Amino acid sequence: MKCLLCQQRITEELSLAWLFSWQPYWQPHLCQYCRRNFVYLDKYQHCPRCFRYQKHTQICQDCQY
Repeated sequence: MKCLLCQQRITEELSLAWLFSWQPYWQPHLCQYCRRNFVYLDKYQHCPRCFRYQKHTQICQDCQY
């Protein structure tokens, strides 16, 4: 599988202990680098229409056009 942000191939090594634990397999969508550097949006600092990051909560200029 490829990372949704950087398109690098994600390789996960499954251990024998995990295999016999009968836990469901969770396939990651982001590589470790993107997961570490991912910035979550604050609910008060984005455009209410497109969720673009900005300093205020008004509709951004792109959405106004």
